[in-house]
Amino acid sequence: METLVTLHDLWRWVVLIAFGVAVLSGLRKWHQGAEWRVVDRRWPLVATVTLDIQVLLGIVIWAGQGRWTGDHPFFTTWLHPMIMLVALGVAHATLSRSRRLRGPAQTPHGGRGASGRAAAGPVGRAQVCVAHVGGV
Repeated sequence: METLVTLHDLWRWVVLIAFGVAVLSGLRKWHQGAEWRVVDRRWPLVATVTLDIQVLLGIVIWAGQGRWTGDHPFFTTWLHPMIMLVALGVAHATLSRSRRLRGPAQTPHGGRGASGRAAAGPVGRAQVCVAHVGGV
């Protein structure tokens, strides 16, 4: 079980890097006001999949260590798992929304293209994850 905890601890950095790249690529497209292409949707997908793996590892650790018994601190027993499940839901909801949007990205000087809102998807997911990076 200790190996899974170590893997869970190290994997969070992969998640943060993936979300960082997704946010930066989304912001770059938004700033350029460029068309969204299929390749532009890969990093948000990669970031969401890495979060899926992280949450799955966390659930296995939570169940394997019997975290619900109350023998552990409240944070690792209930708060951390609930926050991460919400983050996972937000990640999937914004990924789903960004897949449905088409058109040019919203430029910083106006021009509201539909996919300009999609650029907020990776940013929103990253904000949830980064806000909770301190917890293991």
